Formats: sequence, structure tokens, C-alpha cells
Amino acid sequence: MLAALRHRGPDDEGVFAHGPMAMGTRRLKVIDLAHGHQPISNEDQTVWICFNGEIFNYLELRRNLESRGHRFSTASDTEVLVHLYEDVGDRLVDQLNGQFAFAIWDARERQLVLARDRMGIRPLFYTVAGDTLIFGSEIKALLANREVPARFDPYGLQHVFFFAAPSAPRTLFQGIHQVPAGRLVTVRDGQLKERTYWDLDFFPAKESVPDLGEEHYARELERLMEDSVRLQLQAEVPVGVYVSGGLDSGVIAGLVKRVHPGPLRTFSVGFQQGFFNEMPFARKMARHVGAEAHEFTCTHRDVSAGLPAAVYFSEHPTFVTEMVPLMHLSQLARKDVVVILTGEGADEAFGGYRYFRVDKIRRLLSTFPVSLMGGLIRWLVKKKIGADHVFPHGRYVTSVKAKYGCYPAMQYEFEVGRQIMEIILADDLLNTLDRHDPAGDLGYPTDRLARWHPFDQATYFSYKMRLSNHQVSPLGDRATMANSIEGRYPFLDHRLVEFAARIPRYHKLRGFREKYILRKALGHLLPREIAHRKKQQFQAPFGSAFLGPDRPGYVAELLSESVVRSKGYFSPTKVRWVLDRLRHYNEQRPDDVNYERVQVELGLVAVLTTHLWDEIFLKGRGTPAPELVDPATRLAWFAAPCWTS
Repeated sequence: MLAALRHRGPDDEGVFAHGPMAMGTRRLKVIDLAHGHQPISNEDQTVWICFNGEIFNYLELRRNLESRGHRFSTASDTEVLVHLYEDVGDRLVDQLNGQFAFAIWDARERQLVLARDRMGIRPLFYTVAGDTLIFGSEIKALLANREVPARFDPYGLQHVFFFAAPSAPRTLFQGIHQVPAGRLVTVRDGQLKERTYWDLDFFPAKESVPDLGEEHYARELERLMEDSVRLQLQAEVPVGVYVSGGLDSGVIAGLVKRVHPGPLRTFSVGFQQGFFNEMPFARKMARHVGAEAHEFTCTHRDVSAGLPAAVYFSEHPTFVTEMVPLMHLSQLARKDVVVILTGEGADEAFGGYRYFRVDKIRRLLSTFPVSLMGGLIRWLVKKKIGADHVFPHGRYVTSVKAKYGCYPAMQYEFEVGRQIMEIILADDLLNTLDRHDPAGDLGYPTDRLARWHPFDQATYFSYKMRLSNHQVSPLGDRATMANSIEGRYPFLDHRLVEFAARIPRYHKLRGFREKYILRKALGHLLPREIAHRKKQQFQAPFGSAFLGPDRPGYVAELLSESVVRSKGYFSPTKVRWVLDRLRHYNEQRPDDVNYERVQVELGLVAVLTTHLWDEIFLKGRGTPAPELVDPATRLAWFAAPCWTS
């Protein structure tokens, strides 16, 4: 099990076993390099911990614990958790500012405690095999235990299409669960109990929201962000910053430059295609903060060759390819740093995504008389906002409304996923999924959601549905840890998240200008061109990257009619149609980017990644077949010993 997690902790390994309990850890050394060996115990060895992540307020907690008589044998943040548990039990999570997943064994009470951080940055999975609970940071560690079966959960695949990734607690594997963000699991006397220790909350829509003025919010936001960056720079190893050329990463780079006296290293990824490429803006930001800039240009070949690794580390299929360039970027960064700061979380906190604006348009249009609707829809089309974006339909969207009392702001994405399923899935699987409502799996607080304003409802869905399961999972933790880098997210400091939830929404989305208060508070740290730049969502080339003459050999094999038919997830006829349509666009209409082309490109990636997932995890139990290992790829760990069966 530990060998399967070597990429998460290449520096050290430790094991503890006592009575019914055995646990081990792989360690990435960041704090107390000499003495932070895990598992760590208290003085009389009755409480033991395995810990993944960082506690950013550990020095403050340590001082308080020492004043109460606790004695420490290391300078690590991990040991703070052991002594804090001695004092307050599983309520220790309430005092933590950090990103973490941990397991604490209390030998006196014969109790196991599993916990995951508030925003779901660090992963944590568990399953029950017979009468044994098995847990780990990644599913591949669980599958290393032969008692754990590798069985496909079709509803996990449905989640991929609707939510971009399996939404906790569901995974792609029957019987294997992920601990949701902000959740704590205790196991005692054979009984497993879960409780939510933290969740996001907003003012009820019918109550008047106190407005302290934009100057107050801007000052407090700047103070909190600076403190978050200062705390997250704590490390005994080199630290860098991802810079994309946008507002969010630029704010992080600007604050690091302000509070960190040493040299600043930035890392950026660009693409050959101008549509995806933000490198000119990233260079401008790096020059602005006087950084030592490192760049990686990702080609179609890099995307197609790296896709098997992306599936291996994410442990689920996908229909987008952004994880691949992010893994290349983390490999580049690992040559110089061990910790990287990045800008995820700002769009959720301050209404940065397109669907926040589209949702506002929808609410405005609902106030217009029917006689004006035709002209308004023509105006939307002219502005490249299709009527389907504003007025989506379909029973899955309706089911969310029925269950949670609101339409999710990303309802258009729901319907896109449903349409891609219909384009490629085998009829039997499609019929099975058609009888299941994915909204019923989410478990969100219906009573509180119904009381919030639609903007706050959208914010909640954005954090819970997309951020913890997608943005900071495959695109965050998995992409960085693939190359043994710890990613940190200053915008996800829970103090800032809670503060942003109390800012009146018109200070976030001013008219149709997203992240207004963030620009006001911290825009002065950036070049004006970047501070006021329209958001460009990070994207990578997708379907077309797999049709060129230099595509890897696995592509033709996994798209062959015999493989499609034998695996049974997709219809051979539908897959053949997708390939024909995509070849038509590439050969006859290469510059035409329309809705059908996007659908077939996303569909092709979904077919490839599902078949790769099947090969790696069902057929290989976490070890890719040799033919999936491409020697030409730049991802050096692809040829590491752990990839041999």
C-alpha cells in the first residue's frame, strides 16, 4: 500500500502496528526535515497519527499546548495534532487552519479518527473488506490490498459527466468512498460514524445583509489575503508560485513578493494554439514582480502522451485534458521547489465564473414581459451567450430544483454532460444511468440552500460540487503530488472563505464585472492590463490532440471497434460517428469551433480516459500495462519502477 503512494512522499516511510490497528505513511519533507518521521505518537504512545498536508497555524497551537504542559519531541506540525487531540478529542479539527487528511489511532479508547480539511484539498478514501476498515490517501493504495475488489460503479461515471468528477462520497469504485470535505469519520467498537464539522453558510435572502462599505471589505480582504500568504509560505524547502497571467495567480505572486524577502520563482504553462495560450500575460506578471520565471510549452504530443498518467493519478475518467499540462508544469517546478502556491478558489469566493453572470442575466430576463423575449434572445446570441445557457432545460436540471429548491448556476454544464453521455454511451449503460438522479447523491443542506439568494446558492454549488472534487483534486493535489510537490491555496484559507461569504454579492459581481472587490483590494499589486483583464478559464487542447500523426499507439488500440465493444461502456457506432465528425472538422473546417465540435472532442476524451481507467484500475489494479507507458513522454516518473507489473 505504501509503495503505491511513493509519489506523495518520496523522502521517508514509517509504519506503526498495535493490536487491531496498523497504519503507515509516506512523507514529503517540508517542515522539520530532520525529526518529522511519521507515524508520530504522544509521550506514552497511546495516541498515534499519520498525517498528509500542512497545519499553517501550528506554531500558535504549539505555544498554547506547551503552556498547558505538553512536551514535544519534534518541531513538526504533525505532533501538534497528537497533543491537541489529547486535550479536545476529535474537536481538534475546529482549531486547525490548514489543508489536511489524517488518521489518529487512540489506543486507550480503541478509536480511529479520519478527517479531511474544510475545502477538500487533501484526499482521503476508505472501504470495508470483511470486518476490516482500510483507508488511504489514494484509491490505488486500497487496491494494493488484495482483499479490496476493483469494481466499476456506473453512477461514479455519471458524476464525471455531470459534475466533472465523482462527488464525495462516491468514487468510480463500488464500495470505496471518499471522505467529503469538512467531514470527520470515527470508528469504534465496529461502528462507523460520520459528522460534518464545517460547512459554508450565507445570510438568508429575505434578511437585510449588513453592508459595511466596499472600503471596509477591501481593507479586510487585503489583510486576510496577506496573512494567508504569509502563513502558507512557511517551509524549510524552496517555495514557488504558479502564474497563469490572470488576476488570481497574479495576486498571489504580488503578495509573495511583498511578504517574502528572498528570490521569487514563478512557473507558467503555455500552448502552441493561441486560443489556449496565456503565456504573454504570465511573462508580463513575472517581470512585474521581478521573478525568476520558468516556462513550459505544452504540445498536442505532450497532451496525448501524458493522458494515461493523468488517469492513473486522478483515478477517474474525464472529458477534459487540463490535468496533463499541470502535471508537466509540476515536473518542471520540482527541479527548483518543493512547495507551490497557486490561485484556485478566487472564482468561487468572488463570482468569477461565467455562470454567475449568466445566472444574473436569467434573473433579469425573468422580469421582462414576454413580448420582449425574442429581441432579448437575439441580443444574447449576438453577445455569444446562447439561449440554452440562460434557459437550459432537462429533467436533471429540474431534479436539482426539486431537491434543493434552486437551480444550480452551472445548470448548462449539467445538460452538456447529459448530451455527451447520449452521444457516446452504450444504450444499456445509458438506460441504467437514465433511471438514476445524480442530484440525489449530493447530500447538500436543502433547508439552508432554499433560504439563500441565488448568487449564494451558486457559490455553494461551485465550492462543493466543482472545487473540492475537481479544481483542487485532479487539477490540484493530484497534478502536483504526481511529481512530489505540495500545492498550497491561499484563497482557500477558511477565514477568507467565511469572510467572502459575508460580503454583499454586489461587491463581488458589480454589474457584470466579476471579482470587483478583489480587483479593488489587490489590483494595485498587478500591471493594470492584468488587473482589469477579462477572465480566461484555463483550458488545454482536447480531442484533436489524439488524431495527429504522432499520436501514441494506445489511442488507436483503445478506440478500435473491438475494444469499444468488449469493454461495453460505449456504443461502437456512436464512437465511430464521433471520430468521423472530428476528422471532418480537422480536415475540412479546422478553424470552425462550434457546439457540435466541442461535444465530439469532449466525447472522444471521455472514451479514451474511461478505457484507460479500465485498463489501469480494473484490469491492472493500479498498474498500467506496458503498452500504456510511452517512452517519448517528458513525464520522467512514467518509467519509474512502480509502473511495472
